[in-house]
Parts: sequence; structure tokens; C-alpha cells
Amino acid sequence: MGSTDNGYSGLHRALKRDHGVTTRNFFEDVIDPNDEYDYPGNDQRTHQQIKNHLEALVDRKGYADSTIESKQSRLARIMEYREDIHASGDIITLGKQSTKNSFQKLVDIFDRLDEELESQQSKRNHQSDLISFFSYLERREIVDYNPATSLQEEYEWDYSSSNPVYILSEEQVKRIWEATRTREEKVIVILYIGHGLRTSEGPELTRENFVIQTKVPHIKLDDRKNQPGTIPLLVGKNYIADQLRASQTPGETADPLFPSSNANRDAVTEATIRRRFKKICSRADVTVGDKTPTPQNGRKTWYSMYIEVFEDLTKVADIVSSEQGSRNPQVVLNNYYPTSNELERYREEMKTKLNELLTGIQEEQPGTTFPDKNANSAPTISDFV
Repeated sequence: MGSTDNGYSGLHRALKRDHGVTTRNFFEDVIDPNDEYDYPGNDQRTHQQIKNHLEALVDRKGYADSTIESKQSRLARIMEYREDIHASGDIITLGKQSTKNSFQKLVDIFDRLDEELESQQSKRNHQSDLISFFSYLERREIVDYNPATSLQEEYEWDYSSSNPVYILSEEQVKRIWEATRTREEKVIVILYIGHGLRTSEGPELTRENFVIQTKVPHIKLDDRKNQPGTIPLLVGKNYIADQLRASQTPGETADPLFPSSNANRDAVTEATIRRRFKKICSRADVTVGDKTPTPQNGRKTWYSMYIEVFEDLTKVADIVSSEQGSRNPQVVLNNYYPTSNELERYREEMKTKLNELLTGIQEEQPGTTFPDKNANSAPTISDFV
């Protein structure tokens, strides 16, 4: 939002007329010269070059404050994704000939952006801002070339429309599940379709994210996008336990659920998870919108199924209340449904639905052990549920 949108239009005009400065410059240089934009990561060179680039747009092209703030925010998001995925916020080196796999690293960043942003135009704006930034660097011989221009060939983004929400049909979910061949593939489907995880969350899971010794076994996520959260584990705890056991390293306390074969990484990347999910879908011959589904489609499908569960319960209650002469179906849900807790009702219905779709999925059996920090005293899942 620009400063004129915050009630400073009179100040903006006076500063421009009498002093030749923008409101942005006034607040940054006069009111609080130390109040710098908080870019993600610690790569000061990238921070400084983005600042130089944006200042050049103001000085030479007269861009409005609101436009600069939008570009700043988009470039910061790209830096954030770069930091999350590659453990480095350095964007500049992606334009160096000496950097290996530069373009693939950009694709990794924009694959996540493609999943998390709904608006086609917003995606294109991120792409356009990055192209502009690299062009600025290239003209000053800070980089060797502009790697972002080729992104236009990778994606089919249209300024004029928003992303349609593609979800998987129940038949497609069944086919995807049946196409899984390994325990790891089953866990991937369980997490993304069965529990609605974000793509980036799967690779980050370790043994300590799974809280089993509780009334409602769940996945604990401390670093979620919006705030810390938990996801109830409704099905597939035995597959997850087996996967954790297989990846367990003696003496380690935070084994990843999806360990990497790369000696330099503990866990696989989200790009790897995305490829594995798509491989399962390709094997099942499943497409959505003429494209191979991604974990994001699994997440959207989970949301759709949960909403359907709620609607189905409400419809049943409505029918029952009509037969009994009640005007309020919530009375039926509250007083006559066998489970008293509302969330438990939805979870039980969702669990039933998932068991129908993930055909043959076996729940935990007595004696199935769940990896614990102390392997000699590992409890069993059957003790917790």
C-alpha cells in the first residue's frame, strides 16, 4: 500500500512540491534513516542490489511508492523461497556462468510460487520483477546473463485469468493409491491427499513432528506458513511408523521422514517430493487440467473432501430433524449423534472416507512399534490409540 493510501496525500504533495522528495524517501531518510526493509536471509549483497535497483526505478523512471513496495515484496518472497529451498538467499549467483544448475534452482523457486499463489497475474508479476532485476544487474556486468527470461518458456501463466482450482476425483484418488509401489510412495499419498500437507512441509518432517501418545495422534508443525498448527493423523500411522523406522539412524534424535541420498543433505528437497508425487500420478494415468497433478492438488482435494464431509453431516441432520419436526438440524448433531465432540464427528467421517478411497489401507496393528528416541523402550502405536 502506498503512503498516499494511508492518509498522507497532503504531505506527499507538499514534500514533492517544496522539497523534491517522495514520502517514502522522507520517512526513510528523515524520520527513521535506520528503518531498512527486512529482507529474508543474510545475503547482504543481494539485499543491497535490490535496494539499488528499486532506487533506480524511482530516480530514473519515476515509479510510485506503491509500485516500488509491491516489487520489493515480490523480490523478498523470491529470496525467502530461495533461502528455504536452497539454504541461501543469494539470488545474484544464479546469473553467473560458474553457478551450476542455475536455471533448475529458479524452477524450484517458481514451482513453489506456482503452487502457493492463486493469481496468474501475481505469478507473472513475480517473474517480470525478477527479469527486471537481473536485467539491471546484467547491464552493470554484475551477472553474466539473465536466467529469468527462460522462465517464460516453463510456465503457461496468463495475466487475464486466475488459477482454476483443480481437485482430484474420488476415482482418481483410488487410482493414485493403487499405483503406489513402495512404502515411501504410500506415505507421500497419505500425507498430501490424506492429510492436506503443503508441498514444503513433507521434506521437513522428522520423528519429532509426530505426536502419537495422545488422545488425538497428530503431526505437530511449529513453522507453518500462518502460525504453528497440528494435523490429526487419521489413517496410515503404521506406514509412517515403518517409514520412520527405516530412516532411523542410531544416536540421532530428529531423523527425517524422507532422508536424502545426498551426503550434503539430511532430507530430500521439496522438488524431489514433487517429482515423486507426479511420478505416482503419471503411473496411475491421472491428469487434472491436462497436467500431471502435484502435491498442491492433493492438498486442495483434502480441503474439498473435508468440506463435503461437513455438508453431508449437515444434510443428514437436516433430514432427521425434519422427520422429527425440529427446525434446527444442529440440535440433532449436538444431542443425537453418537460422538459428542463436533471435531471428532468430522474426523470420524473423514477417516471413513479415506479408508474407502485408499483401498486396502491397514490401520496400526497391535505390536506395531513407533520409533522413539530410546530404541530400547520404543512404545507401540496400539498403546496410544
